[in-house]
Amino acid sequence: MLRNKNINTILIISIFLFSIKWILSFYFFKENLSVKIIFESVSDGHYYYPLIKYLAFFEFNNSFDPNIDNLKVIPLPIAGIFIHSIFFKIFGFIAFIVMELLAIFIFLIIFYKIFSYFFSENESIVLSLLLFTIPSILAILNIENLPYINLLKSDFYTLRVPRPMINALYLFAFLYLLISMEKEVIFNKKKFILLGLILGLSLSSFYYFFVIEATAFLFFLIYKFKFDFLKKILEQRKNFLLSIFFFCFQFYLFFLIYYFMRKILQKDNVFLTSILKGKAFY
Repeated sequence: MLRNKNINTILIISIFLFSIKWILSFYFFKENLSVKIIFESVSDGHYYYPLIKYLAFFEFNNSFDPNIDNLKVIPLPIAGIFIHSIFFKIFGFIAFIVMELLAIFIFLIIFYKIFSYFFSENESIVLSLLLFTIPSILAILNIENLPYINLLKSDFYTLRVPRPMINALYLFAFLYLLISMEKEVIFNKKKFILLGLILGLSLSSFYYFFVIEATAFLFFLIYKFKFDFLKKILEQRKNFLLSIFFFCFQFYLFFLIYYFMRKILQKDNVFLTSILKGKAFY
């Protein structure tokens, strides 16, 4: 269980990590807020900002060109951007800044809970912080260009929208769920509901993570029950059906996105051009 003291400590650490970037940005650069958010985005994450705006206002066929009034349905990575879209709808452009703080906090909480199964509370907080700062440490040591090391810098966890900022959190949440099943009770309705939701969100956002999670869970069942794992599945079919139900709910959204996908790069790639010029975001 998380103690209030530990939550407060992790929150303070999250605010500190978050503040380093944004205080300096607001102090040294006097731009419009929307411009600042674009320039402070990690890597090419700003290309997803128009899609976040589309989803927030349910505009799925806007080309931002007066000569093209219907692009049919624009495919959106809903599972990776819907949280941003909700916050954008409520708070406007400031939502992108708030989401960074929230993502840092959730990352630290997840790994704190994972490490707490193996280490003390203080050690778990330190290890969680160490994991989050891996990209910065590699950059300071100037070794991010070494083979495989650069993957830790760019692909383990950064605040690039939506991957790995949001999508990776689904994978980390699955990892925590799997470890909690190993250390505590496996067959629990709440855990199997979460399992179905996480698998569905992973499939909808980044299906490679879904393959990893599904395979890992299968091997986990084999590891725990050996050759009796099929028998165990039948015995606990209510929990598995519950998990499948919530997974199918997420998969249904995933299916609809790709079923209604249409060619949107029409007439000199007007949609892509609009995004690159920033027309779709302002």
